[in-house]
Amino acid sequence: MMASGVPAGAGITRSMPAGPLWLIGLRGDFDADSVEPVREQIAEALAATARPVVFDLSRLTFCDSQLLSVLLSAAVRRPVALIGCPPPVRRLLEITGTGHVLPALPALDDAIARLAPQS
Repeated sequence: MMASGVPAGAGITRSMPAGPLWLIGLRGDFDADSVEPVREQIAEALAATARPVVFDLSRLTFCDSQLLSVLLSAAVRRPVALIGCPPPVRRLLEITGTGHVLPALPALDDAIARLAPQS
């Protein structure tokens, strides 16, 4: 384990503006023991900007209902999309019926087209 208490391999790869959206990248395995930094990063992003949030899950290797819950709580406060969704995450969205709240899109451009405010 790393000093932060997050298992090695689980982490946030980036959190930054991406055009009209805010992009948060995740990597590794997320469960109850590793999800708190994601919750904190989302809170910081939501406090810093009014932009919709897109999560890049292309480097995610595992997630359970704990991460799903955190992502859903973000979607209550802001439009959210997922990109780079691995098959197990797509299956989790399908099983839980949450794909309409957390749409899995192919790429960042698709998320921008779907979530960006129209002028």
